[in-house]
Amino acid sequence: MNPSVALTDEDPPGQPRILLVDDDEVNLLLTSIALRERGFAITEAPSGERAIQVLADWLPDVVVLDAMMPGMDGFDLAAEIQGRPELTGATVMMLSSADRQGDAARCRELGIAAHLVKPFKHSELLNAIVSALGAAAPGAAVNPDECVPAARPLRVLVAEDHPINQTLLERLLAKQGHAVVMAGNGREAVAAFRQRPFDVVLMDVQMPEVDGFEATAA
Repeated sequence: MNPSVALTDEDPPGQPRILLVDDDEVNLLLTSIALRERGFAITEAPSGERAIQVLADWLPDVVVLDAMMPGMDGFDLAAEIQGRPELTGATVMMLSSADRQGDAARCRELGIAAHLVKPFKHSELLNAIVSALGAAAPGAAVNPDECVPAARPLRVLVAEDHPINQTLLERLLAKQGHAVVMAGNGREAVAAFRQRPFDVVLMDVQMPEVDGFEATAA
């Protein structure tokens, strides 16, 4: 893997930005692919030193650190981030290949939002990131296989412009027996709502043409 990282200021609006820092090329690649498939904007750094360089140009929403790296390890990097006011806006998460005594306490001292011990499922990391971003309360992530079916099938209108999110939502809802109509933006959602009744509307906030707030008002 090329340690140089392409930075861009043109990430799609509303797409959470995540910096992955890990010296293991395989772990870095697999985690990056898994999160990109979930719609996140990803930048990778193979070391703590490289991560500092990246952070000077690209401020992410979440920094996911490997705890055990040569040179500057994850805790050293977390302390560096916390000590620099221009970087403290990012939520920091720690990944460790060993549940070493004292790691949890160090995470608390450094204000680290979550600490996961390898091996873990990518779905567990995704849930931790979503919780850290505030989209769900900590510990409230839902396993779709454990959902309680609704009392009756619902007619659901989903307004979502991201194709991966569209596919995921449609599959999850259909698995529960619901009828789904997908709208790619707020204008399409309003048009679909006027054509037929729905029990539930799931509205994305940031969409092209007409956003979620405008569509909801309409």
